[in-house]
Amino acid sequence: MASSVIQNHQGRLDKKPIHLRGLYTRTQVVEASSAELRVIGELSNFCTGTLISAKHVLTAAHCVYSQDRSEWQNNLDFIPGKVDSSKIPFGRYEWRRVYAPIEFINGSKDVTFDYAIVELDEPIGNELGWAGARSVEDKEFINKVRMTGYPGDKLRGTLWTVTCPAEVQENKIVYLCDTFAGMSGSGLFSIDPSNENEVYIVGVHSYGGIDSNGGVSLNSERMKIIKSWMNGELASGTIQHENAELYSYHKLYAKNNCKQSISSYFSLFDYNRGYWSSVGEVTLIPGMRSLIGRTPNTFYYLWGESYEKNWTGVNFIQTNSGSVPMMESRITSGQWGDWTHYFNCQI
Repeated sequence: MASSVIQNHQGRLDKKPIHLRGLYTRTQVVEASSAELRVIGELSNFCTGTLISAKHVLTAAHCVYSQDRSEWQNNLDFIPGKVDSSKIPFGRYEWRRVYAPIEFINGSKDVTFDYAIVELDEPIGNELGWAGARSVEDKEFINKVRMTGYPGDKLRGTLWTVTCPAEVQENKIVYLCDTFAGMSGSGLFSIDPSNENEVYIVGVHSYGGIDSNGGVSLNSERMKIIKSWMNGELASGTIQHENAELYSYHKLYAKNNCKQSISSYFSLFDYNRGYWSSVGEVTLIPGMRSLIGRTPNTFYYLWGESYEKNWTGVNFIQTNSGSVPMMESRITSGQWGDWTHYFNCQI
């Protein structure tokens, strides 16, 4: 296989700002369980990213570093397959480090440098799969390019997709697809009209313009850099930033030790927001461990149900959608750090 290609992987599940109002409009995605959609997710700073390996998410450099504030973004947890703000269908995954071109960190506005990789703590791609990527060259015409992301002009957390023709112009891919802020970091998927199963990422959506929208193309040089990052190597002209959290809270995780999927609902005092909040419905497939949230409190509430609708909750609290049976649980660790709530079933 050529070095300018990253092969896709379907995962264990299948084996079991100013922008152009584009001519090609967006359509809402209401369910993202298919192999091609569940690898796309929202970063917790409301950008979009796509899994391209077991634990590497491709996104835009301006999603991981703010040139205006000259600082790294530190809210880069990845939520794959999310289609609305009330459900987390495949869990939430913490980031370990990011890679980006130094030129972007130094303030360059050249779209050539607006791409990055977020490395996750857990190899969730082994379960969900990941997208493939290939290099493109200047002047290449792309009959169909598809991008899917989380636009800020739509209801928060909803997923939208659009397909249109595109062209590679020097280091950019330009198109008339309708986009909006929040779709930044979306993978630009090239679709072969003669074989629609041949789908590869060829670029990353970066900007909206007056005459066209566009993103950085993945030429052979940038593909080589991305592959080096995926191998844990720091390519020349690039930089990495570690997630060096200073703990003044508990990181609450949930792990499903059952033989069937578990849907759970957590309520906790959110460290970042400063008040009690609902995490929403989190679905965990067997063996999956997901980050739930960060809390300074030692107690939290939850309910959970299996596919057989067996509820674990015994008490009731009031939510916007009505009365929900909840169970109080406690963090018994004497120091800040990770705490995992285990779902253990009898069957």
